[in-house]
Amino acid sequence: MRRVPIGLLHRVCIIKELENPYEYSENVKRLLVFIFAFGGMVPAMGSAVFYPAVHSIAADFHTDLTVINLSVGFYMFSMGLFPMWWSFLSESLGRRGVYVISFLMFTLFNIGCARANSVIMLVIFRVLAGGAAASSQTVGAGAIGDIYVPTERGKANGYFYLGPLCGPMLAPIFAGALNDRWGWRSTQYLLIIIGGFTFLMMLFFLPETLRPQVIPLELQEKRALKKENDRLRFYASEFSDFFFSPFKAFRLLKYPTFVYAIFYNSFGYGSLYMMNNTIADLFASPPYNFSSIVTGLLYLPNGLGYVLGSLVGGRWSDRILKRAIKNNNGKMVPEARLAENMLTAGIVVCGGMILFGWTAWKHLFWFVPIIGTFLFGFGSLMIFTTTLTFLVDSMPQRRSAAVSINTFIRCMFAAVASFVTVPLNNAIRTGWLFTILTILGIMFLALQVYVKKVCITSAG
Repeated sequence: MRRVPIGLLHRVCIIKELENPYEYSENVKRLLVFIFAFGGMVPAMGSAVFYPAVHSIAADFHTDLTVINLSVGFYMFSMGLFPMWWSFLSESLGRRGVYVISFLMFTLFNIGCARANSVIMLVIFRVLAGGAAASSQTVGAGAIGDIYVPTERGKANGYFYLGPLCGPMLAPIFAGALNDRWGWRSTQYLLIIIGGFTFLMMLFFLPETLRPQVIPLELQEKRALKKENDRLRFYASEFSDFFFSPFKAFRLLKYPTFVYAIFYNSFGYGSLYMMNNTIADLFASPPYNFSSIVTGLLYLPNGLGYVLGSLVGGRWSDRILKRAIKNNNGKMVPEARLAENMLTAGIVVCGGMILFGWTAWKHLFWFVPIIGTFLFGFGSLMIFTTTLTFLVDSMPQRRSAAVSINTFIRCMFAAVASFVTVPLNNAIRTGWLFTILTILGIMFLALQVYVKKVCITSAG
């Protein structure tokens, strides 16, 4: 047990802090991974909960689908931007404090969404809610690095990533049923309930896992003297550090393997949102004309692919890393994770996209394009898990910062996808859109061969 607990409101937490978080029992670690994954699911549900209800929201506010999709895009934009500061705070103030505060804010902001009486008000509160809950995807990956040794992180990150990716699977199902019965505002009350539950779960069961940083006595004395001599300049400097320091994480993009992992992850995430937006628009329109709840159920095969990809991808990644450590005389080589598993996953993703795109365009029996979504889900989860674990392993001292860069860029991809999917489907049709995505996917497969040859250790 930690002699001096440092977590926010640590007295109410049932699980006590340890000096070395690696020493938590396996059952406690599983519980914490579940909490991290559940926390990661909540903001993802917030983005996907609109899909079955877009037509109802557009009718309620007397606008079109493009405007409603803006709320999804801006939500994703805030989910990408705010983790820059959440990760900075989590590295200095701790994981628990960031989690507890951010999910309380998420719950409160969703009350504003549920009570919105205009599109502008809805978009504003959606941006705030997305920014608040965005902490989970950045801080969660860092916290998993706090409690698991490198050779166990792949499997743990596989389970963790199920949350952010199952959110888009589950949300349309619940949202479709709620929208059909009580209207679109009930979907926001669902987020309020889930957000409140997550807040309480973290308050009572999530201990602080960040190891305290030891600041040299000389530096502490200089900082205290600076504060005493010129308080105004001191606080101005503190504010400047808070605002600008998170952007220093972009320096990590100087490493080729780091850039490759982030942009491959982001490409997959943007493609995911293009596919989800296409499903919502395609199957609610002629000749399918499915109801909101039936459209929501069509996301299940994609989610099943995520589950299987999680079970396979994380363990495969850990096995590859163990093999590499053995072959390198016990030396840790994070790039070793980017091996045959990534090639296999990339081929499956490309196959799933081309199958979905052309069979959906030709309006074949609904089951055929849905096979494509399953393949895409399976392959993309393996890519997400492997690249995320690689980023965490590469930057052991800046785990949350590394993940925040990944979150920022991939959410920018998702935001753009939310803006352009419907116009692109109308302009070039679904088949050609997903053909272009498949070509880009093949280019990433080719890039992997080059990156493996460069093989510069991302940790510097």
